[in-house]
Amino acid sequence: DLSVNEKNYDRGLLYRLDYETSGVLIYVNHEKLHGDLRTHYHERVVKKEYVAIVSGHWTHRGLLKHFLFPYGEKGHRMMATTQPPHNKENQEGRLWIENAIYHDNTDVSFLTIHLQTGLRHQIRCQLAAAGHPIVGDTLYGGRPNKRLFLHAQSYSLKHEGDLFTFSSP
Repeated sequence: DLSVNEKNYDRGLLYRLDYETSGVLIYVNHEKLHGDLRTHYHERVVKKEYVAIVSGHWTHRGLLKHFLFPYGEKGHRMMATTQPPHNKENQEGRLWIENAIYHDNTDVSFLTIHLQTGLRHQIRCQLAAAGHPIVGDTLYGGRPNKRLFLHAQSYSLKHEGDLFTFSSP
């Protein structure tokens, strides 16, 4: 039913992924529920797990924090710095790197990422700023490939006391 959220192009989509990112999407087909989940999104969505393949040997585990700010044509690209921004519109991006497996024969690392915030291009920008761009992400300095190796693996959300998990292997 595309009658949910009719004034917006996303028509019931709970959140958006970058065009090149694969993975789970959650559509809500009831207007009231969609509004409630969007209004309380940060309290309701309790886990956002992604996987990525990045260039090089990733060794960091734990929190990765940057301040992100838009730039370029209509602000469609993000820049990251570890310094607090001078502009109030810039936002802090936080990722938790849960796991990293290095493959020395291809010089890439497979990462499991828990997205703690959720800003435009956040994962792509932060991994590139850390010196390990995603394979296939030429916008942020990644080596060319047929696809961008970023995948939304699972989202978990609370609704009326229940926990729902949506996964895409």
